[in-house]
Parts: sequence; C-alpha cells; structure tokens
Amino acid sequence: MEKELDEKITAVKKDADADERMNKLGAKAGDIYTYAQDTNTKMGEYHVHSEKRFNTLETEMRQNFGKLDNKINQVGKRANAGIASVMAMSNIPYGNTGRFSVGVGVGQYNNGSAIAIGAQAKMTENINIRASTGWNNAENVALGAGIAVDW
Repeated sequence: MEKELDEKITAVKKDADADERMNKLGAKAGDIYTYAQDTNTKMGEYHVHSEKRFNTLETEMRQNFGKLDNKINQVGKRANAGIASVMAMSNIPYGNTGRFSVGVGVGQYNNGSAIAIGAQAKMTENINIRASTGWNNAENVALGAGIAVDW
C-alpha cells in the first residue's frame, strides 16, 4: 500500500507541477499578448506619424513644383521678350543715300513683343556706325551698336 501511496503522491505532484507549468505558460501567454497589443498600438502610432510626414512632404513638393513652374514661365516670358527685342532691332530699316538715318522696328515672338529705334551715321566714305535700342513687354531694354568698315 505504501507503494500505491507513493505513486498517488507522485501523481499529485506531477499534476501540481503540470498546473504550475500551465500557470506559468498562461502568464507567459498573457505577457506575449500584452506585448503584441503594445507593439500593435505603437505600429499604429508610427503609421499615423509616417502618413502625416508623407502628406507634409507631398504638400511641400507640390508647392515647390508650383514655384519652379512659375519661375520657368517667367524665364520663358523674358526669353520670348528678348527674342522679340532682337527681332525689332534687326528689322529697323536704314536709308543708304544720306549721311544719317533713323528707323523704327517692331518684333513679336510667342508671348513677347518689342519696339526698337535705331540710328545710323556714315562717318566717312567707308566707315559706318549704327546703334539701336529695344523695349519689350518683360520691361527689359536691349542695346546694340556696331561699326562697319569697307574698302
């Protein structure tokens, strides 16, 4: 009977050990569950933060592209106006029979327009000088001058 009693005591101890292990496993499972919930909460916070940051970056990029687009348009307008100035200056007609000549020219290129005035003088039989200036719709002034010698 002693043997039976020892076996029962051993069985009860095994059951108690099993219960203790189950309790420890349950506690560990609870810890793991709590950790998983905390991690999930933090991931949600990181997602919200990342989403806000990406939205901010997108807004900043759109604004910067808008500014860049405006600058490109301004450069294009100034370039077109400059080309129109050159067109106006190069189309000033000059007389070739007198000693002095004055002329006016106009130019248009895309959204640029200009007006120019120029003068030419025959200094000697074989030396001519010329100067012209143009004003354009970009509020810029173009100047040009030249000398010609022939023989």
